[in-house]
Amino acid sequence: MNPDQIQTLISLFEQSLDKIRGLYTPVIEGIPVWELIHLHRIRQPQDWQHWLRQCGYAGIYRYTYMGRINSVAVHDIPGEQQVKFSCPHTLAIRQVGLNEIAVYQVDENKFLRAVIKAIQEKFIAFKDSVRACSKYVYYLGEGVLQGSTQFPVFLVRGMRIARQEILDTLKNERAVGLILYCGRFNAEQFRWPSGMHFRQLWEVLVLDQPAIPSVPSIDCLLFRGEKKQAQIAPTTQKKEVRDASGKVVCSYDPQLHLLSIPGKPAWTVTGDRAIAIVEYLVEQAMNGRWEISAKELLENTKPVAGGATQIPSIFKGKGNWEQYIQRSRRGYYRLNIEL
Repeated sequence: MNPDQIQTLISLFEQSLDKIRGLYTPVIEGIPVWELIHLHRIRQPQDWQHWLRQCGYAGIYRYTYMGRINSVAVHDIPGEQQVKFSCPHTLAIRQVGLNEIAVYQVDENKFLRAVIKAIQEKFIAFKDSVRACSKYVYYLGEGVLQGSTQFPVFLVRGMRIARQEILDTLKNERAVGLILYCGRFNAEQFRWPSGMHFRQLWEVLVLDQPAIPSVPSIDCLLFRGEKKQAQIAPTTQKKEVRDASGKVVCSYDPQLHLLSIPGKPAWTVTGDRAIAIVEYLVEQAMNGRWEISAKELLENTKPVAGGATQIPSIFKGKGNWEQYIQRSRRGYYRLNIEL
């Protein structure tokens, strides 16, 4: 993809959160076909079929009459692949095909994998472990640059509509590292917690063109300031849970995915979802929250798409996991620690 196409794709990913409100239909998030054609200059959605997926239909239609653009409500025609609307000027009933009110979103899985592929070649090491922290925040993995320690990499979108929610999610994720953001949001206008280093995704991907123009890459010069900051505030290598007296009752090594509880054999956690749940339990216990509902665990560790909906099924076949994670009461789980 050339720089213009990359910028368009990032804009489409950001705009996929836009809400389209119809007069008689539920709100739908996505990009209406008329904006794909006019705003993004895409001749047909099929031209971008690798990246876009249709997610429904808008309850409105962008209708032009005598040079004026009107948003008019549409109504289904039973048994037909068309909808009808009333011209606001002549009151005449007109019809258009469903393809004229189709709504599209960027395929999250394909977009995130493409971003990871584009950035990981410039890291000395990059371990991808993509997961959605929320509808706005994605954890991509952990990377190491020349002269820096290992740090997490996040991708965020929707800064203009959900800044506080994004900030809360990043705090909950203990996001001390690199945060790539879509859109034209100016992160420097706001005060962010120490250790959060923002870079605009488009600049990171296309500022320095590679030898082969069709392949996006990162300009490592963008990270020169990052290296020093990463050394000052490196990612914690080992997480420790302490009781009220300050005694360590549990430790977790995020590098080795090793959970240690005194009196029990150390447990190496396997599987991205299981690892995410254990890490979440450990992080919440460090903040004094011992019991976590299954709903919260599943919601905060769900993958980009799909995934198991029950805790036991996630840990099935992963050793004697109940020795380390206890079902404390109906619908709640905690680390199996004696306090």
